[in-house]
Amino acid sequence: PIAFLMGIYTCIHQAGHSARFLEPSAGNGLLTIAGKPEHFIVNELDEIRWSNLLREDYLSLWQKDASRPDCFQALSQQMDALVMNPPFAALAQQEYQNIEGYVLKDLDHLMAVLALDCLKADGKAAIIIGGHTAYDAMGRIQAGKNRIFLNYLYSHYFVEDIINIKGDLYSRM
Repeated sequence: PIAFLMGIYTCIHQAGHSARFLEPSAGNGLLTIAGKPEHFIVNELDEIRWSNLLREDYLSLWQKDASRPDCFQALSQQMDALVMNPPFAALAQQEYQNIEGYVLKDLDHLMAVLALDCLKADGKAAIIIGGHTAYDAMGRIQAGKNRIFLNYLYSHYFVEDIINIKGDLYSRM
């Protein structure tokens, strides 16, 4: 259900013939459910999941490391939409990335920032990131692992909403 709603939000369900979408950490392709495979560039490193993706008629299927700054350089500002659920993991200290003064220490944050560069100016994205965001009584983000990442997003993009899904609901999906 979350994947389908992400697709509806990003409008991949009503794509025109020339629409192009990116799923940079595709897994088995579940986040592409609301759209047509032929509109998607999907990326997956895991061999088994990648072989599962071969069964669909995706526009393009990649096996690239989405945490490398040059991974999606060829797609810069070309995608109409982006959906992703990158793996949640901390980066080793030597892998931290300083992007415009924002030090990213988590793999899901780094992958999201790099993939967002692929969006057209009017493109839409829906991203599942690990939880651990705490808010105060006035709705302000408090300290936590997502604070730097969310500050980066708000300073570089129009963020329409953050939907906090409880862990038990997410784990049942």
